[in-house]
Amino acid sequence: MMKRFVCAITFVVGLLNAVLVEAGRPRSPEPMRGLTPQEVVDEMGIGINLGNTLDVRNVNKTYWGNPETTEEIVDGILSAGFTTLRLPVTWYPNMGEGPDYVVDTEYLKRVEEIVSWALDRGVYVILNTHHEGHWVIPNYENIDATSERLEKVWTQIANHFKNYGDRLIFETLNEPRVEGGGTLWGEWSGGTAETRDCVNRANKACVSAIRATGSNNSVRMLMVPTHAASADVKAMADWEAPNNDPNVIVSVHAYAPYQFCLTNQDADWGTDTDKRALDNLFEQIHETIVVGMGRAVVMGEWGSQNNGLGNELDRIRHADYYANRCVDYGISPVVWDDGGKFKLFDRRELNWSSRVQADTVLVPLFGQSFALFQETASLSTGAEGDEDGDGQANILEYAFGSDPNDAGDLSLMPRLEVVGGSLTIVSQRADVNVQYIVECSENLASDSWRSLLPIALKTSVLSGIGGRNEVRQEIEVDKEQSYSTFLRLRIED
Repeated sequence: MMKRFVCAITFVVGLLNAVLVEAGRPRSPEPMRGLTPQEVVDEMGIGINLGNTLDVRNVNKTYWGNPETTEEIVDGILSAGFTTLRLPVTWYPNMGEGPDYVVDTEYLKRVEEIVSWALDRGVYVILNTHHEGHWVIPNYENIDATSERLEKVWTQIANHFKNYGDRLIFETLNEPRVEGGGTLWGEWSGGTAETRDCVNRANKACVSAIRATGSNNSVRMLMVPTHAASADVKAMADWEAPNNDPNVIVSVHAYAPYQFCLTNQDADWGTDTDKRALDNLFEQIHETIVVGMGRAVVMGEWGSQNNGLGNELDRIRHADYYANRCVDYGISPVVWDDGGKFKLFDRRELNWSSRVQADTVLVPLFGQSFALFQETASLSTGAEGDEDGDGQANILEYAFGSDPNDAGDLSLMPRLEVVGGSLTIVSQRADVNVQYIVECSENLASDSWRSLLPIALKTSVLSGIGGRNEVRQEIEVDKEQSYSTFLRLRIED
């Protein structure tokens, strides 16, 4: 609940900044807070990609089936609580020929429009160069031409955004590799010594160009990928920080396990063996990059596609475990959403195509929602039902820490303390994500209840036993609001 409240405050401040810019005032360099890479990654929290949109390999950005991105779409995506938006951008369809490779001004403005919508809501934005593989060719034959063009492209992008604050992050490249190599030269499995060296050289060209533009770009956090953004041992071990730059974060992607996440060959996930495999992956990333190199990590793409096998619960278990393990290791997980098989948010209907999937990804931030719990606990009677017949509604048992499937496990009902202008809800619960709403009435009539709007919220937790903690949520209420005679507590998912 506290995280939601803080997000709301950030949103209002962001809108004020947006008004100043739209009023025609020039954008001055925004403050840079001097955070370390790991502090930035910790703040980035859990993110989501706006995939198959600006990264379409065509001037028509609806060519792959998604609608034009609107402010309402960005609002809808971020309303769930994501704190980072990765914006993949393909530049070459909107770029002139060499030797200057001039990016179309209107396209830069369009990219900036979407970037600003997200930044004005207080989240981080990752801006990159995406599907450019036909000219970003990391081998010795092509690396000089690749590096020269990257320098020119990134100089333009960086100059356009150089006064933006530190919540804008540049990512030099997306999955850089020699395309079409398959197993011949390890396109997705670490590459060769030559291609890994050339990826390092390409990254260095990007970073040097960005830093040379000055202003906030002198210290801006930059995400720099391994070969193909792979978590392969060779790819990570041979990764080099361009110019030994201190403000560089390592970018990796891992759709793991491959058969489950990217094919229709494996519908099941969740055994102890499955979990150990992911544990080993994250341990490998942590030991190689975080411990071995002293670098922070962002998992820029991950997820499992809807492969038509009806395995939603397996995908839920996978996303829950994956997101939590990322957070355990200090890695920001940015889930892939392409509007297709990986769709979480329906950009046409402006709602969640998979509400439970989105909730699962955000569990490390907000705790488990009742919608997710209902799926994993196989409750059939819904929030207001009474699965175990003990007289307590399922959502109440869940909210206050007991098992709705066990009639012998009774939850401890909350108490409401009223002192002066403050109301304090005292409950005992596990790590769940519900909303407490205090309502008042003068006569108990069904249509007389009204919510007391809080002007401040303070939460404290006292550790308990068996996963149940005493949670005290102190709500300060505007003194002009009368409490009436009766109070009640309403629980919503």
